[in-house]
Amino acid sequence: MPNLDIVTFSYQIFKDFGCNVVLGGIIVWLLWKIATNHLKHIGDDVKTCITKIDNVSKDVSENKKSTDTKIDTINERVDSIGERISVVEGKTGIK
Repeated sequence: MPNLDIVTFSYQIFKDFGCNVVLGGIIVWLLWKIATNHLKHIGDDVKTCITKIDNVSKDVSENKKSTDTKIDTINERVDSIGERISVVEGKTGIK
């Protein structure tokens, strides 16, 4: 049995089966390359979106903490104003 190299083997396949097998193989290979490249880009987009969503949730939690602090400060001020008003009412006799 003689040694076959890749060129001889390819020529033999092309001679026996014609263009259909060669073109079919090229089409399958191209579709495979396109599909895997497309899936890689989709995966990258999903990772980017997840990172952005995580950043938004961190921003929301930080803003909530800041808002809670502001509300607590405002509540303390309102309470102190209420105490001052009741002191003034007590001194004037207004109820």
